[in-house]
Amino acid sequence: VEDGRHSLATGADPFDVVSLEPPPPQADGAASLYTTEFYELVKRRLARGGILAQWIPLQLQTEDLNRSLLRSITDVFSVVNVYVPSRVEAVVLASDRALVPDVARWDTLMAPSPVHDSLAEVGLGAPEELLGTMVLDDEGVRRYVGDAPPVTDDLPAIEFFRSHPGPPFSLEHMLRIAVNPADAAASMDPLRAARVSREAFGTRLQMSSWMAALSKDDVHALSFASEAARLVGDTNVYAMALLETDVDCTGMDDP
Repeated sequence: VEDGRHSLATGADPFDVVSLEPPPPQADGAASLYTTEFYELVKRRLARGGILAQWIPLQLQTEDLNRSLLRSITDVFSVVNVYVPSRVEAVVLASDRALVPDVARWDTLMAPSPVHDSLAEVGLGAPEELLGTMVLDDEGVRRYVGDAPPVTDDLPAIEFFRSHPGPPFSLEHMLRIAVNPADAAASMDPLRAARVSREAFGTRLQMSSWMAALSKDDVHALSFASEAARLVGDTNVYAMALLETDVDCTGMDDP
C-alpha cells in the first residue's frame, strides 16, 4: 500500500521474512530497492534468524552488474544462497543464520494442501524439486561476486546501466561454480539425494534452454528442454511447460 523502503524505515515491528519482487533493477527508480543501504534497513527489521528473499532477473543485466547486485547483499548478510526456480530468474535468500536445506522438515511444511497445490502448479510439488533449483551456496555466491563493487545509494550503477557496458550474463560462469544441492542439504537417504541431483541437473538444462532461446538458438533450446523433461519426468509441470513452449516456438520468425 506504500513504498516498500519507506514502510521499512518508518515501522518498528520485526519480520520473519522480507520478500521482494520489485520492478527489474534497471527500471526507473527501482535501484533504491537493490542497494547495500536498503539491505541494511531490511536486516534491522528482521527478527532473529529472519530471511530476505529477493528476486533478481539475471538475464536483464550484464555479468558485472549482476555481480554488483549480489555484492550489495553479501556485504550485509553473512549467508547468501541463490535458487533459480524458472528461466534464469534468481531468488536470492539471505540471512545471518545457516540456510541448510532440510528435506525431511520440508516434507512436513509442504504437506498441507494449499502449500503443496500452490507449489505443484509451478513444478515444485516435492521437496526434491524445490531443492533442485538451488544453484549457488554461500561459498559459490561469494566466488561469483569476487571483487565487484556493491550497488549503493550514492553509486547506483544499476540505474546508470548504459554507462556500464560489459559482457552479458554468463550462465557458463555461474554453472562452473554451482553446488550440488544434495551436498549442501542436511543428511538424506541415497535415493532422495540421487533425485535431488537429477532435479538440479534438470534445472540447469532448463536454464541453458532459456538462454539458448534468448539467443534464437532453437536447436539447442529444444534439445536442452527435451533432456530436462526426460530427466525429471512429466510430474514436473514447469519442465513440461518449457518443453511445450520450445516446441511451439521453434521455427517462428519472432518467437
